[in-house]
Amino acid sequence: MKKTLTVFAIMLTLLLCGCQASENADNLDYGDTFSKAQAIAVIFSDTSEVIETITDTEDINNFTRALDVDQWELASLPENASKLGSFGLSKQKTIQLFDADPDQTLYDVGTITLYEGGYISIEVDGLDWLNATFEVSEDTYDFLKAFFE
Repeated sequence: MKKTLTVFAIMLTLLLCGCQASENADNLDYGDTFSKAQAIAVIFSDTSEVIETITDTEDINNFTRALDVDQWELASLPENASKLGSFGLSKQKTIQLFDADPDQTLYDVGTITLYEGGYISIEVDGLDWLNATFEVSEDTYDFLKAFFE
């Protein structure tokens, strides 16, 4: 239950689109919240260089499904875990009603950092207190690690 609430809080804060409400809020799939990102920058840990930027909606949805959020386990990051790279999530600001000229700029909303051994950490920009570390499945780890090979 604690894991579910933590993941929910992070995902909700990270990428929710403003005031949109859902009648099926109790059936919210936390992994789908990642799909609200409009760009995912793949960043090398050594150079902080952006290797690739994922912007295609279908590619973002495939990335989201491969994360397999339901299999994440809250964990502490081992002291010897080395950083492989990170994924910077960006999206536009919520379009406001009667906004004649909506802002098309993509803003950073959070970061998923991948560590050796199958660990990730999630950071929400602007909310330093809302960070968490998870152990992910081997499939998820292999999927994410492939971006840095």
